[in-house]
Parts: sequence; C-alpha cells; structure tokens
Amino acid sequence: MKYYDKFFNGVNRRGTDCYKWDLQKTAYNTDKILPFWVADSDYETLEDVKEAFIERSKNGAFGYTLYTDELYDTICKWCYEHYGYKTHKDNIVITTGVVNALYFIVNMFTKDGDSILVNPPVYNPFYNVVKANGRTLEYSKLIREEIDDLLFTYHFDFDDLEAKIEKCKMFILCNPHNPVGRCYTEEEISKIVKICKKHNCILVSDEIHCDLIMEGSKFTSVGRFFDEYEDIILCTAPSKTFNVAGLSESNIIFNNLTMASAFNKTYEDMSIEINTFGLLGCLISYQKGSEWVKEQNYYLNENKNIVYDFARKNKFKIAKLEATYLMWIDITRLGLSQDEIFNKLIEYGVWINNGTMYSNDCNGYIRLNIACGRKQLLDGLEIIQKFINEYDKK
Repeated sequence: MKYYDKFFNGVNRRGTDCYKWDLQKTAYNTDKILPFWVADSDYETLEDVKEAFIERSKNGAFGYTLYTDELYDTICKWCYEHYGYKTHKDNIVITTGVVNALYFIVNMFTKDGDSILVNPPVYNPFYNVVKANGRTLEYSKLIREEIDDLLFTYHFDFDDLEAKIEKCKMFILCNPHNPVGRCYTEEEISKIVKICKKHNCILVSDEIHCDLIMEGSKFTSVGRFFDEYEDIILCTAPSKTFNVAGLSESNIIFNNLTMASAFNKTYEDMSIEINTFGLLGCLISYQKGSEWVKEQNYYLNENKNIVYDFARKNKFKIAKLEATYLMWIDITRLGLSQDEIFNKLIEYGVWINNGTMYSNDCNGYIRLNIACGRKQLLDGLEIIQKFINEYDKK
C-alpha cells in the first residue's frame, strides 16, 4: 500500500509548538508523556498537500486569497462521490472551523429562551456553544446497549428524543459520534430528519469524522435527506481526515439558501478570512486523497483491534468502534474516580480524555485517540497496563 508506512511509523511532533504534545511542558513540566487526547493524528498529512504547500511557498507572497470555483466544485464532488448527496457553491460557507461555526449558527438561528438538544455523552464544545450564547440545553441521553462480553454500543431513545425536540428550536447531532464511535444507520438518520421536520426543529449535523469509517460500517450523511427537509445544516472539514486541523478550514453546507446567505453575510461583515494554506489544503486533500482515506481506515482498523485485545485481556468493556479514531473505554471496574484515573495516568506517562468531559454520568470512562504510529500505541498501552496492574493488585 502506498501510504501504510506513513501511518505505521508516525511522526515526531515534539518541539513543533504542537498543542497535543508540547502543552505538557507547561502543564506538567515534562516532555515524556505520551498524548492520546486531542483529536488530531500523529502522522504526516498527504504528501500531495505538502508538495502543494512547498510549490505555493516559492512565490513568497501570502496575501488575501480567492475562494475559487475549483475549490467549491471539488468540495461538491467529494461530497457526492463519498457521501452520496449533491450540493452547490451557493449552499456552502467556508469557515475557520466547525466549533466556531456552531457558535455562530446557534447565535444566528436561535434566540434568547430557545432550547437546543444534544445527546450525552457527546463532544463537549456542543455544551459550550449553547451556554456561551445564553441558550438552554436539553438532553436526550444515548442509551447504552451491551453487545457481548467485550463490546457495547449506544442508540437513541426515540420517544425521549421526539418529546425533547418538540420543545427545541435546534438539534445538534454528532454523526459519526464523538466520543462513542457510533456511525448511525440510514434508518436512524431518516427517523431524526422526519422528527425534526415534524416539529420545525433546525437539524445541525457535525460530520467532521465522516471519512473515518471502520470495516463493516457505513456512513449515512443527513445530506442524503436534503430533499425531505429544508432546515438542515451540515458541518464538514478535511481536518480530521488529513490531519490539517491547524490550517483552520471547514465547510458548512446549508440546505436552506436563505440561511446560507445570512450566515455568509455575517462572515463577510466580520471580515473573517480563511488563510491561503487552509484553502489549498482542502483543495488538494479532496482532489488527491481518496486512496489515503481507504488506507488510513485500514490502518486504524488494525489499531482498533489491538485495543480490543487489550480491553479483552483486562476485562474492560469498550464501545464498538464504527467510526472516528477515538475509542471509548469503560474502566469503571477499577473503582477509581475520574480525577484519580487521569492524574495517575499522567504520573505513569499517558494523557487521555476523561469520560466526564462528555457527560457527568461517565465517571470511569476514558477516550483514547488511536490515530498514531504503531509503536506509540503499543508503548501507550504498555504504560496503561502498568497502571491497571497497580490497582488489580489491591
């Protein structure tokens, strides 16, 4: 395979002002901790992207950059070929990131007193953008379902979901779901669209992990249902797929052209511009990256199975990973608080995400990022094993 070795070998990101790797110097006065927290990858981006950056740099001038028809056409083509829906330049607003776009979406399309629905456990910035706008959070918790002695999964409580949506102005969906790794079925997405339409609730779908699909799973975008409901907003980006989050480029796709126009005007009025390399990175990633995606998913599937074996050995339950490179592990059997888990793992030399970041009900869960070189993953699991052994002896 053309790219496999790049994934397998990883890349040394220490000393590059990398948030994931270099923050530990300030936070813990060390550079020895292996980080498995921030959702970016520890391997190089697509070679074509690097080469395009080098070629563009030869000009030496980096002023304001056009959003070209070629870029919009490339985004539309990627969406159609990979996710099966059609969109148009006029429906797309290019932004500096999905999270800040969500903030503006909440601000613009809801008002004081409106309620907004989320599904805990869920990506914690969802809570932040609602609270920061002074809106009211409503929760329809995902229901945990046991699959076997190793795996569990989550599903919607559709009766509760509809009861909550009935009084909400907006529903922010995470699909694929961070942190539990669900890739919702066509039937589930169809049902959500129908419920939102029935109750005139704006459906916002964060699909930033939509390329990272594990073997045996299939991604269904809400974009497949654009013909059924107008008030759908879809958030995508090349950032997770191609490890270009630092370029700050995302694509927000509005099914409602009036919403798209209003949102675009806000960006223009605030003079928010995407940097030259963010635009170029998106263009080249989507023009050249199809094979990269296939090989990365093959590699991530291998890493997933290694972590499955680790969890099985240690009698932990783990969420079935259908999508993303984030694994959701239940280590509650150790009987430790979230702070004890986190602080002790830092002491041993591993940085994970606490389960309580995503829901107060998830004390004793950890989120583990497996988008890294094989040695890094194995070294990290070896350290976690030492931590487990300490408490299994008690």
